Formats: sequence, structure tokens, C-alpha cells
Amino acid sequence: VTIDEEPCLLLPLHTREKVEKLLFRGGEGDTRGHMQDSDWCNLAGLLGYEEEQIATFQQEEHPVRALLSDWARKDCASIDALCTALRKINREDVAQSLVLSPSGSKPTATSVV
Repeated sequence: VTIDEEPCLLLPLHTREKVEKLLFRGGEGDTRGHMQDSDWCNLAGLLGYEEEQIATFQQEEHPVRALLSDWARKDCASIDALCTALRKINREDVAQSLVLSPSGSKPTATSVV
């Protein structure tokens, strides 16, 4: 089952939240621990974002959500592209969580924050 024709990140809410948590595994209790931002910042770079844009995402309460929401609006956004970028930063675990998300039914849109 491919989702290539669908706009990216039409993921079930629980899947999107799981991806966010896996990418933003800052210090426990401190979800704004910027010392642990490297995974999602590297992902942002691979997705074409400049340092200035990444810094803007870092100011958000949920930086990974802000990144993914913004990227999902781009024409090039697809599950395959996201998984490829995740694998390039050695986050096969996150890519697998996308691939293994329930695909028995058509994905539902999540709210864009």
C-alpha cells in the first residue's frame, strides 16, 4: 500500500505523535531541551530548511510538529521522502513507525497546528 499520491503526513494522530516523540527525545521532563535537538534539526536540513528556519521552529512549543506541519504543505512532501530522510540520519526506528502505521484504511487528516 503506497501513500505517494496523498499529501504527506495525512497520518493518524497517534502515529504523528509517536514520530514527534521519537524525533524529539529531549531530556525527560524538559521537552524544550535544545541540547537534544540534533535529530530533528538534521532532518529539517535534509528536508531543505535553512538554519534560520530551523531556529524559528526551535522557538515553538512543539518544534517537531511545527517542522512536519510546515513541510507537509510543500509539493515535494511524501511519506517516502520523509522515510528516506529519516534513514539518512540513522533513524530507521522512526521511518519504520511510519511504514508500519495502520494502513488497512485510508489515512485520515490530522489537524495542522
